[in-house]
Amino acid sequence: QQQQTTTTTTASSQSQATVLDIMRDENELENGDGNDDDDVVLEEKSVCNFMKNTTVIHEHRKYIKLNVGGKLFTTTLDTLTSSDGHMLSSMFSGRIPVDADDDGFVLLDRDGDAFVYVLNYLRDSECSLPEDQGLLRRLHDEAKYFLLDGLRGRVEQSIYTNFNASCIVPVVVNEQEEKLLIQATVTGRPLVKLSYNRGNNRFSYTQPSTHSLLKHIELFDKLSIKFRGRVVYARDVSGRHGHICTWAFFGRGRLLAEINCTSMVYSADKKQTKIEFPEARLFEENMNILLYEPGLTNPPPIPEDSIDGQDLFPNHTIA
Repeated sequence: QQQQTTTTTTASSQSQATVLDIMRDENELENGDGNDDDDVVLEEKSVCNFMKNTTVIHEHRKYIKLNVGGKLFTTTLDTLTSSDGHMLSSMFSGRIPVDADDDGFVLLDRDGDAFVYVLNYLRDSECSLPEDQGLLRRLHDEAKYFLLDGLRGRVEQSIYTNFNASCIVPVVVNEQEEKLLIQATVTGRPLVKLSYNRGNNRFSYTQPSTHSLLKHIELFDKLSIKFRGRVVYARDVSGRHGHICTWAFFGRGRLLAEINCTSMVYSADKKQTKIEFPEARLFEENMNILLYEPGLTNPPPIPEDSIDGQDLFPNHTIA
């Protein structure tokens, strides 16, 4: 036993002597040779600081084992506490108590598949996001739960960027936008445009007019969903041309039909504006416009009595 103790002491002394030699060589390179007692004291202090710093680094690199929703992870304390202000940092800095099983795994009842991306974000402050939209939304929930605002913002941006609407309704606000939509009907889908603006009226409305206008908007929404992919439905809210409630139907670059749903009502002491709802006529024109879909084997000719009487874009050749 004495021999074993002597061997351990000798190994420790050799290790300390080796460190002293290293520190002495570095000091001689910087300051030249010296044999003063002050140099020895300085070297001993440097060794103490060296050993102390080594211990601190070792503690910060302590490994943490996690069980997240049944999936096992191993990471470092540095990663989990790399930034402040989120729940994981609070849990592993001692501010929030955590539970561990018999094997030393800290139990987190969260989504294990999404937690992979949470760890990657904590390591590098950025991470690639999953392409699967379901997993992306679950990751959003995890980022929200763990108070990771940066990751949450990135996920939300990705969700909105990758959002594909099944029905898109353009909103026309100027004449240039209207021309582009009409021009697209030369070889593309026909266009149905609803123009409405209550502010264009100089008189009061009759009592049923507000209800009728709402019925127009409701019908427009239903038709735009029913015929999505076949007909382009657009709203014109610019108030141009003084339209209060007018439907316009375009096909192959021409205005084929127009239904103005407002009229004036005269009484003994005042004039009022009335908004009508000719439901049967509206359905009829919406069915007729389907005849101008692209790709039909025998498309109908442009009627000679079309409203504008001429091609709005004569330089385009219609197949």
